[in-house]
Amino acid sequence: MKSNYSEVKALLNSLKIYLIVSAILTILIAIFSLGKAGLFSQNICFTYQCIDSFFSELTNVISFVDFALKVLVSSVTIFGIYHALNNYLSSIDASRSNIHLTHLNTFKDYLISEVSSHDRLNIKSFNFFKWYNIAFPLSRNGKLDIGVDYENWINELNAEIKISNDLVQGVTASGYDYKKHQGRMIKVMKKVGINCPRLHRNDFYELEGEVMQLINKVNMEFCFLDKKIFKRHYN
Repeated sequence: MKSNYSEVKALLNSLKIYLIVSAILTILIAIFSLGKAGLFSQNICFTYQCIDSFFSELTNVISFVDFALKVLVSSVTIFGIYHALNNYLSSIDASRSNIHLTHLNTFKDYLISEVSSHDRLNIKSFNFFKWYNIAFPLSRNGKLDIGVDYENWINELNAEIKISNDLVQGVTASGYDYKKHQGRMIKVMKKVGINCPRLHRNDFYELEGEVMQLINKVNMEFCFLDKKIFKRHYN
């Protein structure tokens, strides 16, 4: 609003200057034209011939005034179009900002509500803004499409689960090591702002399970993403 007011005020000041300069130039052109025709040295005359001669010498003045008015009208028209376009773009930016903030706050409130419903999850362990920015990278532009990086993260998380499943089921040669598993999962979770601590084997398994339930619920109910976390065969 302040910016628009400043622009209008600047336009009015410019118009004042333009009108004053145009008026001065009009007077000067009139004086020059009448002086060049020698009308100042003649006696006052109100006959038709004198009046016709007088206005004939003012042709340049009339042409200049006509030109000045056309420039004035064109300038005001151009500014009006610019001002309208600027207001339109400002309203779009404001709308995008409102969409972003509303969606972000809704996401945050949703996560807080869901996290609080789990016994093992701690709100302080979640960076809501990091998770949101990865899931909805174009939110600031008013677009709520799921980001490619987030989908890739889900795939990466499932890949880590598959590695541990294969180790437990004997698909790979080496055996399952829960400490290495914790390290890999902690590293992957941290990429979206989920900070999981190292715990005893069973405690981490339970915590990991609640985190995965939360991720599945967020993906299904908030992101509308048809990608579920793989079922675990390890413990």
